[in-house]
Amino acid sequence: MNDRTKHLLGDVLLLLVAVIWGIGFPAVKLALEGGLPTFTQLSMRFAIASAGLFVWQAMTPAGKINLKKMSTVRHGLILGIFLFLGFAFQTAALVYTTVIKKRISDRCLCRPRSFCQLGVFQKES
Repeated sequence: MNDRTKHLLGDVLLLLVAVIWGIGFPAVKLALEGGLPTFTQLSMRFAIASAGLFVWQAMTPAGKINLKKMSTVRHGLILGIFLFLGFAFQTAALVYTTVIKKRISDRCLCRPRSFCQLGVFQKES
């Protein structure tokens, strides 16, 4: 694969990620308005993501991801709990507001969350 093809593939994949991410909140709002309970929707979403991660981990060469280290599992669980809580509050908030207002408030909350995640991944001494 030459550089031009790699660059084009990267642009297309980035566009695909942006489209999927942009559709997320309106799709959640429609599901909530259709009567799907918040935690049922979150359970389905996280189950699909977990299945995808398990497949990805199984396809990764043995040395790249080390799940045998307890600190790796602990950090993953901590981040998973915060991620779940963030999604739970965002999804519950969509019941009471519009998608646009929720997206604006989400921008204010994502920056501190990113800094918290950076603190978890600092190297152990």
